[in-house]
Amino acid sequence: AKGGFDSEVEGFKAAAKELASQPGVDPSRVYAIGISMGGIQVPTVAQHVDLAGIITWGTVVQPWGDYMITNFPMRSMINPQASVTADAQELADLRAVVTRAFILGQSTDEIVQADPQTYERFEEEFGSIDGFGGRSLKFHYEVDKAPTPQAWEAYDGDLLALHGEYDWVANQADHELAVALVTKDDEGSA
Repeated sequence: AKGGFDSEVEGFKAAAKELASQPGVDPSRVYAIGISMGGIQVPTVAQHVDLAGIITWGTVVQPWGDYMITNFPMRSMINPQASVTADAQELADLRAVVTRAFILGQSTDEIVQADPQTYERFEEEFGSIDGFGGRSLKFHYEVDKAPTPQAWEAYDGDLLALHGEYDWVANQADHELAVALVTKDDEGSA
């Protein structure tokens, strides 16, 4: 809840390298599964560990702030468990605060100082931006800056990108983008 995206990726890189170096492990047969946030992290990990293949499910390729601005409101509207959809003001507040926090890297204090009424409404609806979705503000800012599309393009192994027909959290376009980036120079590898 307090850590950053980059430190998580560093931990996964170290774990993958350690696994591949273990006696009895054939490093040419190591696969990684990236589910949700793991699908954003795994192509960066693959730049440092030679993976035989990657499987992803329910993930994102576009910048994190863009995803949150477009998909998070849609998730609240089409969530089968939701009793009420977000109104236009709530969505405007979400866009404003997410842009300031995740894309521009502003602190909570800077966001409040710039537009206290918007942040107050945001906090009433969604809670503190530092802790949004169970993650720190640092985490959200770092994941927005992650070079996910470039990492997928650089990846030269096999990819199986899974997207459920009724998945209302992630979108199919991101999975198709990962496949397109991986197969750009190696048709049939994804």
